[in-house]
Amino acid sequence: MVECADSCSAKGETDNATSRSGQDDRASCNASRLSVEKHFLRMLGDTKRNRATVNRIAAYIASDLPILLTGETGTGKEVVTREIHRRSRRAEGPLVAINCGALPSTLVEDELFGHEKGAFTGALTRHRGALERADGGILFLDEVAELSTEAQKALLRVLSNHDSHSRGFWRIGGENTVSPDVRVIAATHQDLAAEVRAGRFREDLFHRLNVARICLPPLRERPVETLNYLSRHFLEQEQGKDSRMHKPKLTREAMRSLAGHKWPGNVRELETTIARAYALAAYAQSDINEEFIEFGEPIWPEQRNDNNPVENNLGGETRQEFRDAKIELFNPDGSARKLKELLRDIYECSYRLFGSYNQAAIALGVNRTMISRVVESGGEDCPPPRAYKRKNTNDGLKLY
Repeated sequence: MVECADSCSAKGETDNATSRSGQDDRASCNASRLSVEKHFLRMLGDTKRNRATVNRIAAYIASDLPILLTGETGTGKEVVTREIHRRSRRAEGPLVAINCGALPSTLVEDELFGHEKGAFTGALTRHRGALERADGGILFLDEVAELSTEAQKALLRVLSNHDSHSRGFWRIGGENTVSPDVRVIAATHQDLAAEVRAGRFREDLFHRLNVARICLPPLRERPVETLNYLSRHFLEQEQGKDSRMHKPKLTREAMRSLAGHKWPGNVRELETTIARAYALAAYAQSDINEEFIEFGEPIWPEQRNDNNPVENNLGGETRQEFRDAKIELFNPDGSARKLKELLRDIYECSYRLFGSYNQAAIALGVNRTMISRVVESGGEDCPPPRAYKRKNTNDGLKLY
């Protein structure tokens, strides 16, 4: 009787311990999931559409499925890949990245599979290919749409095995099968389905890669809170690398200037813009104001090769239409239009032509804030132009 009671007591303690262990595992899993969601929502922006994207990322982190990352150039596909690697069960393994666009077709098999010593002239030692180097980790194929036909065929041979543990191949000149445990993540800024229809990308390879798909939104479609977060993140990076006492900070004027830009280069353009502004402000021993915010040359629709051209931000109009625009000097009744109205039309047209307040201000030789006030108010807040006066100086006659 006593033995039976002791046995039941021990069984009860075991069940309770198992239950507590299960609860701890679920709590740890939920905490990890919430951490992933919070991190990626700060990167992409907390919107309904982005929440669905983040849920996909969280689900794919816990699996071993091949991932296809799509999105415009500079949207952060490599950053997302590094985060997936860091938070997955493969975090202890390597992350091997290959730029497919820089891979000559003659070296594809050697780079992917490696070679044995003496396999060809100049093969003085054994070379481990990218697939073998990524054993236990992730192989990141950046700009996979740039792979040549021969390279696509070689990659397909490896991906044809569904199990990541059984992707066997031979090194060039070798006889023994190499079977690395590797997960593949591919990225492209092009429409792979369109490339398949055009005959430039193999359909069978497309279906091997397009298992778990993640589309990253361009920076211009992300909330301003995300722009602010990324700006501060890049600023902290620059501050961390700077050994000087004075470390510039972003002013409100600078943040407004950043928010008014269309960001055709996406997150990568933002990073370089912050780095450039920080260098200029640090040299001037000043905080980063709009004076130090300089944007690169805008990329116009005719130069773009993706599905989200800057044309979408111009209400459908093209640059040529604004270039050919005419400013009417007279009203329909023949009376002269006010100078204030002419300035409003000029500022609005210039802003749409150049795609940013900064570029329009540089072209017109006026203050950026004046243009932004006019455009954002629809012409309601258009300050009257200053009366120019003549002033004699040692350099001659100047206007001010």
